[in-house]
Parts: sequence; C-alpha cells; structure tokens
Amino acid sequence: MSVFEAFEEPQCGVDAIIVREKDVQPKQHKEYNGAYVIVGFPKCGQISLQNYLTKRFPNKVCERPELVWRRDGVKYYKEHYLSRGCIPILITRDPIKRIWSHFWYGHYAQRGWKLEEYLNFVKEDDNHLGDLNPVSESNYGKWIKQWSFCHPIIITLEEMQRNPDFPKDNTTAIKRRLGDEMPIMSRADKELAVKYMEREEREQKLPSWSRDYWKKGL
Repeated sequence: MSVFEAFEEPQCGVDAIIVREKDVQPKQHKEYNGAYVIVGFPKCGQISLQNYLTKRFPNKVCERPELVWRRDGVKYYKEHYLSRGCIPILITRDPIKRIWSHFWYGHYAQRGWKLEEYLNFVKEDDNHLGDLNPVSESNYGKWIKQWSFCHPIIITLEEMQRNPDFPKDNTTAIKRRLGDEMPIMSRADKELAVKYMEREEREQKLPSWSRDYWKKGL
C-alpha cells in the first residue's frame, strides 16, 4: 500500500485500521508488537482516536507523541519506536476545517486576530510543535512523505466519524472553557482559507489526492 492509497478507497472506522495494519505489519521489524503510535495531525481528532483505540484494543499500547510537525519528529520515532516495531498512525481531516479549528482552539481568535493574520503567521522556533505556518501545516502530503519509510497507517477523521462508536474528545484547557462547539466558519473566511490553500497547491505542487480531498467540501 502506498502512503497515499488510503485516500483513494477509504474504509470506515476500525475496519480501516485493521485492514491497513495487516498490510503494513510484514514490512515492520521482526519485533513487531502491534503498538500504535499516533504521530499527527493536531486538530484532526488525535485524542478521540487514541481513546477509541485504547477502548477497542485494550491489550494494545496506544501512544500519542504528536511528532509530525517537530523538526526531530522522525528522528525521535526512529530512536524510541521503530526498533520496537510500533506502527505510526497519521489522521487527517479536511484542511480547511483543520485550519479553522486550530485558529479557534489555538487561542488566536481569542487574541482578537483576524483569520488572514493567522494564515500569514509564521512562528520562529521551528523545534516547537505546530511551528511554521497553518497553511503549510495543512499540506498533509508534504509531511506524510517524511513518514513513508515506516509505512504508516493513514486514515481521515471523516471516515472514523462514520463509526457510531467514535468519540468526540478533546482535553485542551481552552476547549473545556469555550465548549465543544466552535463558531461556524463564515463563507468569507472559508473562501479566504481556500485561496491560501490554492496558493499552497500552486507553489508546493500538492499531490492530486490532497487537492481533491479538501476541494470536495467546497
């Protein structure tokens, strides 16, 4: 299975993980132990996925180190997980919705920022989780390529949400304070985010599966 194949024929919920695990398992080290390591992406349902897998597979370890945006993420995975035969999982979602969720629950909206300020924001310390730029962070193909060496399981939040047992969990302090429901994204804000994603597409040459994925929601 190629790292992008999961987007072509999505399967629902836990079946998707089981099927893909069977595919990637022979490619792992001989010391394969079936443990799951959720390496990304933030604001794509990682906490819900971890809680779901922990409940569904109580005999398996499921960790969530959030390595995908860290400069040393791949190196950290190789040093702490690869030799143990752990399988990395990458969960994505509609990038426009990911951007909006991060804008709202990442304190930016609460600071009085406009969405366009956030879309142009670049953090300076690129060792810290979530650095770079929110549009670049939502270019999943660029990040997934870095993990192709370990044959990750790739799923989408949308396919997991089709499973009625999939929880909606988030333990961040700001979400507890603001509540589960963020404001609906206005048409103007959506068009603005789409404009920035289209620019990313032209400049970074996004793979077709990534482009088709987020444009389906327009």
